[in-house]
Amino acid sequence: MRPKAIIAIASSTGGPQILRKIVNGLPVLDAAFIIVQHMQASACRHFALNLNKITEMEVKIAENGDSLQSGTVYIAPTGLHLAVNGLSIALFKGRKINFVCPAADFTMQSMQNCSVSKKVGIVLSGLGEDGAKGIEHMKKCGATTIVQDPDTCVVSCMSYATLDTGCVDYVLEPDQIRNAIIKLAGYQKCPA
Repeated sequence: MRPKAIIAIASSTGGPQILRKIVNGLPVLDAAFIIVQHMQASACRHFALNLNKITEMEVKIAENGDSLQSGTVYIAPTGLHLAVNGLSIALFKGRKINFVCPAADFTMQSMQNCSVSKKVGIVLSGLGEDGAKGIEHMKKCGATTIVQDPDTCVVSCMSYATLDTGCVDYVLEPDQIRNAIIKLAGYQKCPA
């Protein structure tokens, strides 16, 4: 089912526990989620399996050519950049951006090619600046932009770098981010 919204989330150090808080108990929403979490390859599959247990949505590691579906969470695989093209996912090998691969900046900058009009960009806890340029780009493309309140981050570098862009609509605590996602995405409509 075509999603009403695409929600791109950048996350690094301290992010997995925040993501668990945000995703825990989420019903099937009328959105496709893309999570760019900086982590070792060995942890990526385990992370996806754990998230899959705490939400009604399907959580999976993104594969090249995946079609973005409503009610699905796609996790960028370690070592590959993820781009959105129309309603499809494309994975690329490439140099590190902001010292990481996958990089949220790469994913968020590709969102201009997404054929869904409602877009949301979120930056959570993390070291470095990944997501800041991506949020700036998404804001220029009409997206709603959210950053985790730096006071609630394990490491606040990514939040502060994103705030410095001047392109953030909301600075929220994790529970508030969860509520904002539900409000922006809405429940998935039942097929007629």
